[in-house]
Amino acid sequence: MLNKALRLFLLAQCLAFAAISQNFTRSPYSAFGIGELHFGGTVKQAGMGQLSLTLNNPFEINATNPTSYGSLLQTVIEAGAEYSSGTLSTATASSPAENYSFSYFRLAFPVSYKLKWGFGFGLDPYSNTGYDVSSQAVFSDYTATIKQKGIGGLTRFYSGTGIALFKGFSVGVQASYIFGTLENVQSLIIPAQYKRFNLENQNRIIAGDFQFQYSFQYQHNLKDTNYRVIIGGSMTQQSNMSAKREFFAKSMGIGGLMGVVDTIDYQNNISGDIILPTSYGLGIGLHKKDKWFAGAEANYTNWSDYRIFGSSDSLFNSFGINAGGYWVPNYLDFKNYFSRIEYRAGIRYDYGSLKIDGEYIGNLGLSVGLGLPLGKTRNKLNLGFEYLVRGTTKAGLIQEEYLRFTLGISVSDKWFTRYKYD
Repeated sequence: MLNKALRLFLLAQCLAFAAISQNFTRSPYSAFGIGELHFGGTVKQAGMGQLSLTLNNPFEINATNPTSYGSLLQTVIEAGAEYSSGTLSTATASSPAENYSFSYFRLAFPVSYKLKWGFGFGLDPYSNTGYDVSSQAVFSDYTATIKQKGIGGLTRFYSGTGIALFKGFSVGVQASYIFGTLENVQSLIIPAQYKRFNLENQNRIIAGDFQFQYSFQYQHNLKDTNYRVIIGGSMTQQSNMSAKREFFAKSMGIGGLMGVVDTIDYQNNISGDIILPTSYGLGIGLHKKDKWFAGAEANYTNWSDYRIFGSSDSLFNSFGINAGGYWVPNYLDFKNYFSRIEYRAGIRYDYGSLKIDGEYIGNLGLSVGLGLPLGKTRNKLNLGFEYLVRGTTKAGLIQEEYLRFTLGISVSDKWFTRYKYD
């Protein structure tokens, strides 16, 4: 048992560090704010419409609600990755898009069974930029091409704890250190026949600071049944991230962007901040022990408070809802493997934080998933599939459609138990 768990642990590490080369997004909408936000949950949660605040399992990690760490009965290690394939479409044209990314690596364990106290930590992407768009600009004596390209993103390392205050009610707190680099390159490309130098502006921001999350879960067992009601909530506090900015404006060669002709402006080490807004979440779920779970949640973020070096990017407050659940036919039926599989499904929608030409850039996701048992253990290989639509083709905008595949592994064992011998 232990040797098998250690092998799975090594596999989980391989998944985690496969993130050395990755491309999380090609969305043109990642040009706004800090880029496209990454879902901070697991493959299991992604397969249930990103349901997370009300989940509580003694053999799985729920880092989106650190309160749940206090329910752990074993040490758990989890890792995941994702792949998306889809199209970016306007009303008249479309192009393919392909994304792949490391999703998360995390570890959590019980500190005290008596106090129902647990601790966890992990690493995952927080946001990514990956746009590359072009447009035409007409001047009095020539027509030029304006190119905008964004790369980089933010990463999150976090640690948290959860503990029971009294029967049925637990609280949690989590500290995240968010860090990374956001880079934007704007180019003005003038056709060679006009014999004018091209221009390029590079803007790079390096940021890093802490953000804190506070959460709770209330569980009530319905009398004389195997059912329990779970209510979960979370508040992530606004963070003023310290940042440094570098700006480099230069003229380039005629007809292309090869060779710097002259430096127009250079500014380095400009101090500022990125304000990440407060967000709230609340959910309710109904659980039948070892059989099924169903729940719904709502989330709200004050994106109108967002600032990056004083600029708001005209973001709006966002609101989203999601619902989902899972079903296990019979997890004790070791003669029928399909009876022990955890079948999942969910739906999510939010109208986003962007409104362009009167159109909200919302997100709609339909998901299914499987939890495949590994042997006769609580360990699982998790698979998730999501159909995602973002944006619209109205008002000359871009609509994104993806099929997203997520793969994860969850390994649990009593690795830190002190055994007694007679």
